[in-house]
Amino acid sequence: MRRSGHLRITASQLQVLVKSSMVMDVEEHAAMLADYLALVAYAGCSTGQQWDEISYRVFNKKLLFLKVSYPLLWGNKPDAGYLRGQEWEDASQYVAKQLYKLIEFVEFQTGRKLDWDVLRESMHYIKRASQLRLEAMALCRGRPAPATFWDWIASIAPINFLPGNQALVDYFAGVKTEIEQRLQEGVTALPNERYRLAFDGIMNWNKVGWLANKFAENNAAVLVGRYTHGAFWQEPQLIDEDDPILGFQMVTSSSGVVSDALGRAEITPTRSFRAAST
Repeated sequence: MRRSGHLRITASQLQVLVKSSMVMDVEEHAAMLADYLALVAYAGCSTGQQWDEISYRVFNKKLLFLKVSYPLLWGNKPDAGYLRGQEWEDASQYVAKQLYKLIEFVEFQTGRKLDWDVLRESMHYIKRASQLRLEAMALCRGRPAPATFWDWIASIAPINFLPGNQALVDYFAGVKTEIEQRLQEGVTALPNERYRLAFDGIMNWNKVGWLANKFAENNAAVLVGRYTHGAFWQEPQLIDEDDPILGFQMVTSSSGVVSDALGRAEITPTRSFRAAST
C-alpha cells in the first residue's frame, strides 16, 4: 500500500464494477432494452436525464419521460427543521403517493406486477452499503486524513448506480477496510496536510483530477462536500425495508440539503488559517 495518495481500486473491486455495470457492445445492449424507458425522479439535476436521453438515441429507442414532482420545503413553520416537522411529513407522503401511482401506471402499461420482495431486498442492500459508506467517511476525520472528498467523489457511481445486491455491500466494506488499514499504518491522502476544507457546489466532473491535484499542491485536504455528505443515500436510517417507497423518497428528497450534513462532519482545522498563513 502506498504511503500517501488516493484510495486504490483492487482487481476484485474493479471486476465487481464491470460485471454490475453490464459492460457490452452497443448491439448486444440494445437487444436487451425495451422499446421505452421510464425516466423518473431526478431531483434537481438534469445530467441523468441527458445521459438516458442520449443513450436511447444511440440505441434508437423511444424515451418516455415521467417526472415526479418534489414540493419546495420553505422551512418557515414553527416545527420545521432538517428531516422533521409537519411540512416534511406532508411532502414525504405527497411524493410517496406519486410513486405508488407511477407503479400502477407502469404495471398497467407492461402487464407485469412489481415484485415487492425484490424491491425490499434491494433496499436492504442499499441501506447496508450506505451505512458502510458513512462509517468509512467518518473515519476520515482523523488527522491527517486517510482519504479525501475526491476519493469519495470517485465512489459516487457505485452507491448510485450499482444494483442493490451483495456486490454493492462488498464494495463499500472493502473501502472501509482499506481506510481502517490506512489509519493503522499511517497512510495519508496528503503527505503535508495543512488546511481542511469543505467543497460546496455542483461538481465539475471533467475537472475532478485537476481539482484534486490543485488542492493537493496547496496541502489542502477537502474532507466533505454536497455530493458526498449531502446526497446519494446519505441518510440510510430513513430507509424502511417494510415500506420501501416512503423511505426511498425521503432519502431522495433530502439530497442536496447540506447544512446539517456538513455540520455533523465536524470539520476542524489542522491549524488555524492565520497561523497556517504566516
